[in-house]
Amino acid sequence: MESNGETFQSQPQHKPVPGAPIAEKIHPPKKGGWRAKLLFAFSRHQDENSIVFHSYPKFVFCWPILFLGLVGYLWSLVGTPPSALSWVYVLAMTVVLLAISFDMGRNWVAIWSLVVMVFVFCALWLGSVYGVPVFRTIGHWLGTREMDYPVGLTSTISLILAPIFLGMVISVRLNQKWRMTHNEIERFVFWSSSDSFGRGSKQFTFTFPDVLERLLLFSGTITVKTNNGKFLKAIPDVPGLTLKMRKFDRILAAVAMSPHLDEEDDGDHGDADGHDSEDENNDGHD
Repeated sequence: MESNGETFQSQPQHKPVPGAPIAEKIHPPKKGGWRAKLLFAFSRHQDENSIVFHSYPKFVFCWPILFLGLVGYLWSLVGTPPSALSWVYVLAMTVVLLAISFDMGRNWVAIWSLVVMVFVFCALWLGSVYGVPVFRTIGHWLGTREMDYPVGLTSTISLILAPIFLGMVISVRLNQKWRMTHNEIERFVFWSSSDSFGRGSKQFTFTFPDVLERLLLFSGTITVKTNNGKFLKAIPDVPGLTLKMRKFDRILAAVAMSPHLDEEDDGDHGDADGHDSEDENNDGHD
């Protein structure tokens, strides 16, 4: 399976595959007020022939900072956190900042990792063996650097970010809940009417443009196109996408669609209706 992108497309046929499963149609409740819509937003209802996912903002990748701040605080209750936890916190913050700043493909990650390893090797080996002043100074700094874990600072950062993170999760659950079947994709929006792409053969492309985002939350992007290649929607930052690829593959390959549905997706309603009317008139004359 390619991590940079993968495409699954349901091939249109005149008849559905015999015995193919039909996904249960689940729409947001139109009655019951805000309470019913709220329950629907946080429900995890999905059958074997559909899949539910959410699209999050970049802030979701800050979860390691919140988690390590909590770990450090709990550790301080029973003892002094080790200095190694400080380096873990620094490394986690570096990865998070890189993940939310720009996308890094596999090639860029490999190149920068090699550059960092070569730099550290030069600093430790050339400085100690050949006594190169610059590398010797850097190597001495790296070898003697010890940091006490700042419990107060990290716990305060986690305390500030926690309610923001919780608000983001609630907002996503209310407005970015997606449900996909073999030939339909719909989004639930709490404050307004829900969006739904018309039924028809779709082309779904799953891409993982950022290795760090995939490392942190198995996150990727879903691009939706019509069967003719017309762009419909890009759904970025879907956590757990890597883990759901097998089910996506099974759903998209489960049922074949009628080719007439593609015409509706491309906006050819008038032509399709016109041809149908002409056929009916010809049948009537015959």
